[in-house]
Amino acid sequence: MINGFLGENVPVFLRVRYDTRIMNFGRLLVSAFCLVSLAGTQAMAQAPATATPPPAAPAKPAESTEKTIDDLTKDFEKIPGVLTVYRQKKGTTDSIWLEVPDALLGKLMLLQATAGTGLAETASPIFHGQPIADTPFKFQKTEGNHLLALQPNLDHRSTKPETVRTIARSFPDSILANFEIKARQEDRHSSLIDVKSFFTGDVADINAQLDGGASGYTIRPDLSYVDQLKNLPENLLVRTVYTLNRRGPDPSTPKSVPFAVSYLLSVLPESDYRPRIGDSRIGYFTVNFEDLDDQSSRDRNVNYIQRWDIRKADPKAAISVPVKPIVFWIDNAVPPQYRSAVRDGLLMYNKAFLKLGIKDAIQVKQMPDDADWDIADLRYNVIRWTTGMPFAIALFRANPVTGQILNACINMDGGFASAGTYEFESIFDPMSSAPVPSKSAFDPRHCTYFKDGETQFRFGELALAQLGGLNPAFDREEYIRQYIRETVGHEFGHC
Repeated sequence: MINGFLGENVPVFLRVRYDTRIMNFGRLLVSAFCLVSLAGTQAMAQAPATATPPPAAPAKPAESTEKTIDDLTKDFEKIPGVLTVYRQKKGTTDSIWLEVPDALLGKLMLLQATAGTGLAETASPIFHGQPIADTPFKFQKTEGNHLLALQPNLDHRSTKPETVRTIARSFPDSILANFEIKARQEDRHSSLIDVKSFFTGDVADINAQLDGGASGYTIRPDLSYVDQLKNLPENLLVRTVYTLNRRGPDPSTPKSVPFAVSYLLSVLPESDYRPRIGDSRIGYFTVNFEDLDDQSSRDRNVNYIQRWDIRKADPKAAISVPVKPIVFWIDNAVPPQYRSAVRDGLLMYNKAFLKLGIKDAIQVKQMPDDADWDIADLRYNVIRWTTGMPFAIALFRANPVTGQILNACINMDGGFASAGTYEFESIFDPMSSAPVPSKSAFDPRHCTYFKDGETQFRFGELALAQLGGLNPAFDREEYIRQYIRETVGHEFGHC
């Protein structure tokens, strides 16, 4: 090894001298190592036998760099309710965030969209108070830090696990929205999502209902905004004002119009309400679905009646007030001279409920002039007084699972107080009068009262004019009140 280190050409005597020096150096290293080892051994011998090294200081837990919901929303207005809402307005920027607790994941919710204003000057068939969409959905968390809003397919149902799996594969849930989780609050087990674009977008398929070719309209998302937001223990109300632009050139209609939509978000109630099976021979409005529990059955259709949940507060009493009455409000736009007629048209049904042992099942209240809520607010059942859409219509909304009616309204045009709604020629040729307004998902059966009632009103008004003075106690105003009373009672019958 030494030769290799010095090289083969080094003379022998030099090699010997290097060998000697290296050997002596090696002896010095060994001696030094022994001295050090001996000193260490002596030190160990002098140390107490029980001595232990001092304990290490506990490591500080690593601080999380992820911000919580409280961190991100400290500059926001906090609006508690059925779901906590955070809102921040800065200049033209409006941020609306929603805190979704884990306990609500997978639970069925309902988003009801209602026309807050009408579009009478356009070719659109949408009128004030019209139901635009009732959308059931549920939140579902994904592995990619997102929350999905999924609309389940309720047209096909089963209670058997294997059939439920088949339905899920054949009729998958629709994805309404995909929300990125902005933050988590682990002590509350909740997630934060941005819902501004959800409420200013087209979740209710408004564009499809506005489509009318060159005369139709389309939403301008960049000019749409949230006009009102109210959060309550049972529901969240968001009023969005859309800007609609005309699709093509049509000087007969406005180029751009505002259009308000009221969204009501709630958790579908869980109660002991029992659905009632409908009979196709009777004119019920129903919630329909296919029951796949018995796949060998030839008739899988199930029809649940849409009805109110009216029960006695005291089931043992012969006559009892209800647990929860049906409360209707009279719109503050109804002319004062006709409000009593509207009230009578609603309260007449209390006679029928009384025969079932329920007293005062229906209650009527007057909407104050300074009310802080809108008649499109579905927290209130309202008799609305409208103009521009010459008809009356019942608008009731039901639980899409059970058929239980959740809220209802009646639209009544002011034309009912101005001698009918069609041209006078209908008195001579009733069959040629204008057709009944197009049927919607909320009124699948043909109702001829609109045409027949108008014809009868015209005939009665003509007779009253010819017999004027025969009965001074019965004047034209009283005749109009009778017509309004009957019309309200008819529409409430649909409810």
